[in-house]
Amino acid sequence: RPADEVLATISAAIDQDADRQVRRQAVAALGRLGNGGGVTRLMELARTHKDAEVRRQAMVALGQSRDPRATQFLADILTK
Repeated sequence: RPADEVLATISAAIDQDADRQVRRQAVAALGRLGNGGGVTRLMELARTHKDAEVRRQAMVALGQSRDPRATQFLADILTK
């Protein structure tokens, strides 16, 4: 599926590219995927990525999302 390929390509950039700006742009791209296609991956990144900047960018992208899963995720984080 083309959407899966896009998600895989973006995820590879986040996980493997040495350039912080590339990783930042890739996280932002996840937030712009249609139909909330990047929300699950953004939540994973916000929870577990080794780079604190990636985790922060994922939280920002989730905050800009109108997806109810993102809203619930952020609410859960803030109430812990």
